[in-house]
Amino acid sequence: MCNLRSMRTSLFISIVLSVSLAPTSLANSDCENVGLDYIKALNSFESSPGKSNDFYKQLIQLRKNADKLRSACIKNINTDFKNELRVINAKYSNKESTKGDMLSQRTKKNSEISAATLERDRRLKILNVIPELPEKPIKTKFQKQKP
Repeated sequence: MCNLRSMRTSLFISIVLSVSLAPTSLANSDCENVGLDYIKALNSFESSPGKSNDFYKQLIQLRKNADKLRSACIKNINTDFKNELRVINAKYSNKESTKGDMLSQRTKKNSEISAATLERDRRLKILNVIPELPEKPIKTKFQKQKP
């Protein structure tokens, strides 16, 4: 019974790892779903009565992958924001205007910068927060030791 459970757990973890280690593009859907594999594995780990060190090591790897993907998504979002700001600044760099035109352009520029900032903040808010790792399982004297 215990071997069957450990085989099922190993199979589940290998499937999760194979999916999570696949090459990832930084499409919006990837960034919106960042860390879901880790969260599912974490829930499975916390609900299982016999927590193994192998499962915990795989959980650590899933956490690292989720952190890397989340960092890449944040970097991508900030790069998009910087590019948008460059476009806005280039669009309103005309200095050959009357004072009234300059005030109007400055208002439009500030409005576009505010919209770009709100969009960046919305995209950052969508990203999942990666939960912390649980405590490492402690081997008890009743567990079978490896030879």
